[in-house]
Amino acid sequence: MQNPIILPKEHQMVDLLLKHLHAKQAHCGFKSLIYELRKCFWIVGVRKMAKQVTSKCVTCKKLRRKPMG
Repeated sequence: MQNPIILPKEHQMVDLLLKHLHAKQAHCGFKSLIYELRKCFWIVGVRKMAKQVTSKCVTCKKLRRKPMG
């Protein structure tokens, strides 16, 4: 995109946007989340925030969990 919307880091709207895109993209990893986000937006410090969202996601934790035994 030529003129992306620039958003500040650690803003509540940015956090909600990251969580929404993460769920919409079927709980993708942080790199895929950044790729999808940068199609329309430019967020300062997005890598750290994307890692936080993916690491705190309960569904992703369940999917990454190793079987007991």
